[in-house]
Amino acid sequence: DNIHILYSPGLQNLASDWVNQYVSINPGVRLGKELTTQEFTGENIEPGQYVLLSESFLAKSSNVKGWKTVVGIDVIVSVFSSDNPYCKIIYKTGISPENLSGAMNIPDEADWSKLIGNEGHKSLSIFLAGNDLMVSDLRKYYTLGQDNPITAKSGNIDEMLVWLKKNNCAIGFCMLSDIIASGAGQLPQGIEILPIDRNNNGKLDFNEKIYGSINDFKRGVWLGKYPRALCSNIYIFGAEKPVKESEIALLSWIMNQ
Repeated sequence: DNIHILYSPGLQNLASDWVNQYVSINPGVRLGKELTTQEFTGENIEPGQYVLLSESFLAKSSNVKGWKTVVGIDVIVSVFSSDNPYCKIIYKTGISPENLSGAMNIPDEADWSKLIGNEGHKSLSIFLAGNDLMVSDLRKYYTLGQDNPITAKSGNIDEMLVWLKKNNCAIGFCMLSDIIASGAGQLPQGIEILPIDRNNNGKLDFNEKIYGSINDFKRGVWLGKYPRALCSNIYIFGAEKPVKESEIALLSWIMNQ
C-alpha cells in the first residue's frame, strides 16, 4: 500500500524533498496535497496518510485528535548575497533585531546605515518569501504591529533568490527548509545567512558565531544559540501511531534526516 505525505502551508518544499529522496529506496511513498486549517481536523486523516505540520499551523488547529511526534525544527532565516559590500562588517558586528526591526518599519526604502551605522550608505531592500504564518511570526519577533505594513517585496523562494542576485544589498526572509531545498541540502551558491547580534552589543560574541557553514548553523539552532522565537517544531501527524513495517521504516528515515 502507498503511503501519502500531506503537508501544512510552508512545508511543501520539505515534504517534496523528503518524498523524492525516500522513493529512491522505497517507491511506495507519494506526495499528497497542502492542507488548510479548515481542511485539517485530524479525524479526516485516513490510514496510510501522514501530515507534516508546522508548530504555528498546529496551534491554529483546534481540538485535533490523533498521533504526532516531532521530526525536526524549521527556522525563519534572513539571508543576503555573499557579494554584499558590507560582508566583513556584517560578520564582525552581526545585525541586531532592533536595527532590523527599524529597517523593516520604514515607509520608503531604508539604507544600510540603519543596520551597521554610518558606513552603510547603500540602499536596503527587503524580500519576504513565506506564507502568512511566517510573516506573523516575523512580526512577533521584530515587534511589528499587525497593522504596520512591512516595507518589502514578496514572492516565492526562487523569485527571492533572483532578487538577491540582482540586488546585492537586499535581505531576504524565508524558511530554512525552503532555501536548503533549493540548494540540494546546502545554501544556494552566493547566499549566506545573516548573523544576528542577539544581545545587541555591537559584535558577534563567541556563542553567536554559528554561521560558518550550514552544519554549524543547524548545530547552533539545536544548542539554542539562535532566537527561539524564530524556530518552530515540525511534526508528523497520523490518525494513529504507525504499526506497519513500511510506515515505521519511513518514520525512522525521516527522524534521521
